[in-house]
Amino acid sequence: MPRIRRTPEAARAHILAAARRLLIGEGPRSLKLQRVGKAAGMSHASVVHYFGTIDGLTLEMVKDNHRKRREALRAELGQIETKQGRQTRIEQALANLSDREQGRLTIGLLSLGLDPFPPAEELGLASIVDLLCDLSGISKEEAQRLVLVSVFTMLGEAMVGVQMRERMGVDDDDASRTELRRWLLTKLA
Repeated sequence: MPRIRRTPEAARAHILAAARRLLIGEGPRSLKLQRVGKAAGMSHASVVHYFGTIDGLTLEMVKDNHRKRREALRAELGQIETKQGRQTRIEQALANLSDREQGRLTIGLLSLGLDPFPPAEELGLASIVDLLCDLSGISKEEAQRLVLVSVFTMLGEAMVGVQMRERMGVDDDDASRTELRRWLLTKLA
C-alpha cells in the first residue's frame, strides 16, 4: 500500500479519529499505541511522534472533541438572530451532549482515570454562561445553574439513559429522548 503524505495537522487529526473509533467501538482497553497506529494505517512510531504516550493521545482526543463542540455552539448562537433559531440550536447542542457515543467516550476516559473535559483554565463552560447571559439577559448565577443542570442531565442521558429509563418503565426511543430535551429547553428559555 502506498504511503499517504499528510500535513502534521492532518496526521494528528487522522490519528485522533482512529483512536476515537477504537475507544467508542471497543472500549478503553483497546487504546494501545500500536492498535491506534494500525487503526490509523500508520506506524506506532508516528503515533508516538505526535502524541508521546497513550495518555497524551487520549487527553488530546478529549480536548479536541469538546473544543470543537463548544466553539461551534458559540459561533452559531452568536449569529442566530431569532429566539426560535437560538432555541433550535440549543436543542441540537443538548442532543450532541446526550449522544450515546459521546457517553461511551466519556465513560471510557473516566475509567482510565482521565478527566474527560478540556482543562478548567480554558473556562469553556464559563464562555457558554456569558453567551447565555448576553443572549437572554438573565443573571450570571441563573445562567450558571441552567448550564450545569443541562450538562449534568445530558451527560447522564448519554451515559446511563438506557438503564434509568428501563428502571422507570419509560420508552427509550428517539421520540422520548427528544421530548426530554424539549422539556429541558423550556426550562432554559
